[in-house]
Amino acid sequence: MSQSPILFFQHGMGESNQNMQILAGRVASENAYVVVPNLNLLTTFLNLDPLIEVVERSASETLNDFPQSTFSVVGFSMGGILWVEVLSRNPSWLERLDALVLIGSPIQGASLARTVDLFGWGIGIAQELGRNRQYLAEKITQKIPTLVIAGSVNGGGDGVIPIESTRLNGTHFFTRNNVKHQDLPIDLIIGEKVKSFLLHPYLIPSENSRITRLIDHFEHVEGMTPADERDFPRATISHTFSDGITLRE
Repeated sequence: MSQSPILFFQHGMGESNQNMQILAGRVASENAYVVVPNLNLLTTFLNLDPLIEVVERSASETLNDFPQSTFSVVGFSMGGILWVEVLSRNPSWLERLDALVLIGSPIQGASLARTVDLFGWGIGIAQELGRNRQYLAEKITQKIPTLVIAGSVNGGGDGVIPIESTRLNGTHFFTRNNVKHQDLPIDLIIGEKVKSFLLHPYLIPSENSRITRLIDHFEHVEGMTPADERDFPRATISHTFSDGITLRE
């Protein structure tokens, strides 16, 4: 007899698991086994590695208890980063992973964190949140149906995380307007999007156009970070390619 599917929900920095419990109650099917770990609030400001180990240990115990079950993951903000790290360290788990949902997660690095840790000195958790994990994440999203959700209150981000820092190639992408970062997990429309996706997750092909290849190239340049869309009108053209694509600065 098949076992119930497992749903892991992980909250972000500086909060409890309360909002993720609300989201879990809205999106989980009746037969799902739901896991919503509560990280120590103060430790979420210190160092990422111990948090990764806590999430990894909790998930490993659950997966061992239900060896026939598949699972899905919903991570909010730092919670999404934690799960990208956990899945990268446990690639064999991908065989059982049905779907991945990242809500307001700065996978390409949080610009606010880079501002706090401007010189890369490792100030608290800022150094880790400012790191670009796009390469790690896209090794997962190539194989696993993934939904990325970003908030927008100003046209450029949710007040904390820039929209562009959440984007990943080969994923379903949804922007929720007029919702602040901290309110993303409890937004009703986002809840419906997540529920629908978890019911019917499917892969979409990665783009391979010239412009996406150029974007991929420049995203891997050392020190390159996602820009805020609101700055685009002020950018000036520095180079025009033969096909009309422009570089701006």
